[in-house]
Amino acid sequence: MLSALPAFVVGEFAVRGLGRMGISQVSSFMFLMPVLIFAWYYLIGWLLESRLDVAARGCGGRGLYANSIVGRSGVKPCRDCAAGHDTHDILGAEIK
Repeated sequence: MLSALPAFVVGEFAVRGLGRMGISQVSSFMFLMPVLIFAWYYLIGWLLESRLDVAARGCGGRGLYANSIVGRSGVKPCRDCAAGHDTHDILGAEIK
């Protein structure tokens, strides 16, 4: 319940507001809380996935599972991933 505390805080304000308008607080709580808790955890999941996606872009956007092709494809590993990196400059000289 502690992880869903923000949803409960928003729910408290919503239930009180609906109660002032004459709507049953019990009914509004029973309807709103599952929706608010789902929305809260969905938001948290979306934010975490977004951060993990940004972290995976450092390795060419392929993430950690690209390691399985290192050694078989001739791709140079970079930071423990199999992202291919161009090692030549504009004129074709190898960058060291």
